Amino acid sequence: MDRILAAKAKLAAVPAAAFDAEQAAALNDKLLRATITEVHVPKAGRPNVGGHPLCLGCQVYRTGLVGNVVDDVQQSFPVIMAKALGGDGFTTPIDPSEDEIYEWVRRAESYTSIVIGTYNGHLHPQQLEMVKALAQNSGKPVTVVALRNPYDLFPLPESVYTLAAYEYTAHSTAAVADVLLGRHAATGRLPIATPEQEAQ
Repeated sequence: MDRILAAKAKLAAVPAAAFDAEQAAALNDKLLRATITEVHVPKAGRPNVGGHPLCLGCQVYRTGLVGNVVDDVQQSFPVIMAKALGGDGFTTPIDPSEDEIYEWVRRAESYTSIVIGTYNGHLHPQQLEMVKALAQNSGKPVTVVALRNPYDLFPLPESVYTLAAYEYTAHSTAAVADVLLGRHAATGRLPIATPEQEAQ
């Protein structure tokens, strides 16, 4: 018993390591940026977003059975991306209609490029239909960022430049913006096989 008390007293005498919040935040940012993954680069290379891109994406929502839209404009992909890239950002429905898709194709003509964030697009295929329509009919370079599962990126046209961010947060969106602006390389590795790799 005396030995246990002595050991506890010895441990209590050791000062606890101070937690450095700034250092932890910097490490978290470094790790997050290291995960951004370049999934597909078109033959023409990574597109230049230009001075006035159109940034689109649905609002973040909870993916459980009792899922609700999370009302957080502060982490809205299109809003943050537009601010970072100098364009305009618009929130799209989780499942945009054919008429809404047509309207975005029409409006895209006044922009230098299109940047789209998908969120579970493999479960909400109208998001991917919007990407395909913009890639095939807008005449603008299209970049797509998977904000959750990278499966969204596999059925897209060859001309689309794709990145996987793996999460829908303000931090990941800022990291993606830095990649698109050439400030940071997308060095992450895809944790799953692509359909082409599975076919080999």
